[in-house]
Amino acid sequence: MKIAPLSFVLGGLTYGMAAADELVLPQAFERGQSAEVAYRFGTPSTGHGFLDIEWSDVERRVVERRRIPLDLTDASEVTFTLDIRRAVTIKNQLVAHISLDRSDQSGNDIHRENDEAKSFIVPPPEGAWSDYQIIMWQVQDRAAYAALKHLGVTAGMLPIDHGSHNFVPKWIEPLLDADLRFYLENIATDFYSSYHRWSGDRPENWRFLEAKQRYWKNPLDLAALIREPSLSDRDWLEEVSTRLARNVRCLQPYRPLFYNLGDEPGIADLAAFWDFDFSEASLSGMRDWLQERYGSLEALNQEWGSDFSRWEEVMPMTTREALQRGQKEQRHDDNRA
Repeated sequence: MKIAPLSFVLGGLTYGMAAADELVLPQAFERGQSAEVAYRFGTPSTGHGFLDIEWSDVERRVVERRRIPLDLTDASEVTFTLDIRRAVTIKNQLVAHISLDRSDQSGNDIHRENDEAKSFIVPPPEGAWSDYQIIMWQVQDRAAYAALKHLGVTAGMLPIDHGSHNFVPKWIEPLLDADLRFYLENIATDFYSSYHRWSGDRPENWRFLEAKQRYWKNPLDLAALIREPSLSDRDWLEEVSTRLARNVRCLQPYRPLFYNLGDEPGIADLAAFWDFDFSEASLSGMRDWLQERYGSLEALNQEWGSDFSRWEEVMPMTTREALQRGQKEQRHDDNRA
């Protein structure tokens, strides 16, 4: 998904000809650097006059006001630089007013004026947070964000569309208008919080309730202990990685405080105890980790008190089996005593 830069044009006012001029800004700004901006004419322009620019921030403070003398002959554009080190807020506005006078072939004086404006984003400074962040989780309108900023709130939440798994662009502007930073919420809740996720009119934890019901019906049925999706599923992990990279690329100019992968994540339903996960993807990942940790199957068997003959046979005990084994060992110790 490609997100267009946050920009708008405040109407072109011209006298004697149609407006076709535009302000051309860099695709990205960086603090600590200068940036070249162009006032581009719709058609080559000739004349004497001025280009007046005014840079202001979202707090309505004038950052810079400048007049540039012009003496043009068939010019396609006028360029100038902005010192981005002077930026204080994330969202900024640049207004340019051009005024040109020239004489035509008959000696008639022609006067031309035009206004163009665009807003632009200056990324927050890089580096670790220098202070606490007070973040409003629910989305708000502009007035509410302004009031929260006055109370000391420093950031807000940017929601994600659970269909496309992309952030919702319309919620960025209200945050920037209050000069609030933000974080991106719930990039992969369907993966990390699958057993505690709203779906239709069912309870949030309906999938977990069904898994428990299946287990109590037959505690020996390991199918009830297979997490859907497995946290070791390579296809899912690649999907989550792709989503994260896509959103990070698009939000790069805003430098979010952080990226949240899941809301209320858990192996099962939040912190609920459960014997997850006996899926093939999970078992394969566990076996690879055990082989790296123990080095040999003999060392594993000695540590576990098991007699596996192949790594593919290695299975962890369920909690039920571990408790039964513990009870047997306790009875054995009591009999020896």
